[in-house]
Amino acid sequence: LKGIKNFTAKSFGLVKAEVQEWGPFVFVRPVPAAQASPLPDADAPATFLQPLDGATRAELSRPRQQRFIQRRLYTMNCNWKVFVDNYLDGGFHVPHMHVDLSKGLALRTYRTQVFPRCSVQSVGSKAGAAAAAAGGLSESGASVDERIGTADSFYCFVYPNLMMNRYGAWLDLNIVRPLGVDRCEVLFEYYLDE
Repeated sequence: LKGIKNFTAKSFGLVKAEVQEWGPFVFVRPVPAAQASPLPDADAPATFLQPLDGATRAELSRPRQQRFIQRRLYTMNCNWKVFVDNYLDGGFHVPHMHVDLSKGLALRTYRTQVFPRCSVQSVGSKAGAAAAAAGGLSESGASVDERIGTADSFYCFVYPNLMMNRYGAWLDLNIVRPLGVDRCEVLFEYYLDE
């Protein structure tokens, strides 16, 4: 690259980035060139995701090996904050918008925990409640809904636009991105335990 007029390789180098792992997730954050030291700990994923440590993190991370199934991208005719608000409504929309899913959930067990930069919504499965009461079998003795399973489902929101959902053997990630004042794009990625 020598001999190119008005060009210095230092000016066109890669941007420094901080990388942190949290369960199966890898968070990458560019570090501004003017900032020599790392960003404050409060802005580090390991710090603001700390309330999710424990059972929630274990559920999201179980098992470590998951197979990517598919990616879908949807354009919505609504402000991105409306999409997020719908996600955070505490399950009120589930019986009306996700009829089949709600049939497998024990909606009376729905609970929400709110933290400074994240929240966790969890709900038990009807199959799990029935299996626990019947010593491990569903009422009919049939296998439980494979999508939901017998464990609690977790819906984790990380401010401002990341959603991590765990139900049964499935993990899905949603990222919402504004396209304008009245439009947004939502990326859905689906993974299945191996």
